[in-house]
Amino acid sequence: MFRASLRVFLETEAVPREEAWREQRFVEREFWHKAGELGALCPSIPVEYGGSGGDFTFEAVMAEELGYCGITSFQQNIHGTIVA
Repeated sequence: MFRASLRVFLETEAVPREEAWREQRFVEREFWHKAGELGALCPSIPVEYGGSGGDFTFEAVMAEELGYCGITSFQQNIHGTIVA
């Protein structure tokens, strides 16, 4: 279910904006908020620490789906896996 909803989200919300994000060198805050509502930010961080409460499988799904959609500007894998 996570993969399917993430794929639809990325195809409708991220793919159309990818070129603009690359040109402006940032992803708008609005998109980060939408990704958070979906549970796509910090997917393997426990809920009590602000994450989505999943495991590393959710991180792998995020990486795969971003790759499948060709999204390179939205670096949730760095933000949600390494930095968090």
